Amino acid sequence: MNFNGKVAMVTGASVGIGRACAVRFAKEGAKLVLLDMDFARLEKVKEEVAPYTTEVAIYECDVSNEARVNEVSADALKRFGKIDILVNNAAIWRTWKPFIEVSIEEWKKFIDINVMGVVYCTRAVLGSMIANHYGRIVNVGSVAGVYGNANMSHYSATKGALISLTKALAKEVIHDGVLVNCVSPGSVSSSKDENMDAYTPSDLCHMGRSGTDVAREAAGVVLRDDSFATLVTAVEEGRAIYANIRKFIRYLLSCNTGEVLTMFAGMLLGLPVVLLPVQILLVNLVTDGLPALALGLEPPEPSVMDRPPRDQKAGVFAGGLGGLILFRGALIGAAALGVFLLLLPQGLAAARTGAFAALVLAQLMHVFECKSETRSLFTVPLLNNKKLLLAVFSSAVIVFSAIYLPALQPVFETVPLTPGQLLTVLGLCITGPVIGSVRSGIAAMIRRRKRGTSQNSSGRLSPV
Repeated sequence: MNFNGKVAMVTGASVGIGRACAVRFAKEGAKLVLLDMDFARLEKVKEEVAPYTTEVAIYECDVSNEARVNEVSADALKRFGKIDILVNNAAIWRTWKPFIEVSIEEWKKFIDINVMGVVYCTRAVLGSMIANHYGRIVNVGSVAGVYGNANMSHYSATKGALISLTKALAKEVIHDGVLVNCVSPGSVSSSKDENMDAYTPSDLCHMGRSGTDVAREAAGVVLRDDSFATLVTAVEEGRAIYANIRKFIRYLLSCNTGEVLTMFAGMLLGLPVVLLPVQILLVNLVTDGLPALALGLEPPEPSVMDRPPRDQKAGVFAGGLGGLILFRGALIGAAALGVFLLLLPQGLAAARTGAFAALVLAQLMHVFECKSETRSLFTVPLLNNKKLLLAVFSSAVIVFSAIYLPALQPVFETVPLTPGQLLTVLGLCITGPVIGSVRSGIAAMIRRRKRGTSQNSSGRLSPV
């Protein structure tokens, strides 16, 4: 970055994010206009940036005082001739109270500083930016404004308003050369404030490089590179890993359930042994090996960050995963047993070979279903995991080699399947994904109806 010749105005500049912005702007060559209620600390910041710039104007200013904001802004414009960058950082937040205990005076104070303070400062410099056809406004929001924090309704509301203000103003002035953005960090303490007693480790995420030792000790997560984007990336990766664990479990247990049901149902029906031990061994080798490992390397789904956080108390089989495993395991077993019954009149060897092929192919199809818990085989991206494609291809080659290569047929006691027999195998194998897709569609429809009912109920007005 290079801010040579630019004038940056930062509110709440004596500590924390504001101070860090001021120092960084100075290092990059910008002239500074710093506002804060603590003039003594502002002077210390001015001394801190002295090695980088002497073009610094500091003002004691309460941003909720419109007259004072206009006064210092006018003085800064007179001194520097322009304001290129405005960082609206000044805010109050350290009040943890249930909604019912927050007084009207506190509400007004939060609104005056966190919302109206931004309005006053922006109004004071926006005209100059538009006239120069250049301006950059950065509003410091909060994740509380995005998600809402319990016992901080007043703070969350003001930060939510700031986010909406940013979006609206950005659309309004973009053609005037002014860009308006909002950053919404989590709890950050990179100042000299040692009073961290009000927080528990789970409340905090702190900067690892510029944060204080107290902040790092209190934090549940420490960002070693001081970049909040790192935390977002970590959350995305963590969600992807957890999702892949569930996919791995779903695939393996469904497949093993299908194998057990195939053999057990065959015995209950008084049929000849459906699969020989050597065939069962090969089934396990080609399905539980490479495809399962490759599924564990599945890239994250595009919607992974759109989902709400999972319940920490929920088990790995939560969300109906256990039932889904049994359902698909039953369909895999039914496909293999169905092929065995249909081909049995053509000979026991052909029936066993068909059941063997069906059990493997049904599982290789199912591995693609396991790529998503909310989408069916016919809607998931099939080609985005090259390792999985290679694993499935390798397993299929091994299976068809065991069936059609004369040298391997005696080993696995298989016989070549005719085109008609192979078509029977494929037909019964594909029924599983079709039925699974119908089930997924019905489940999605039920979820949409529940959401719609919930929304209608919450939005319904009581009769007067």
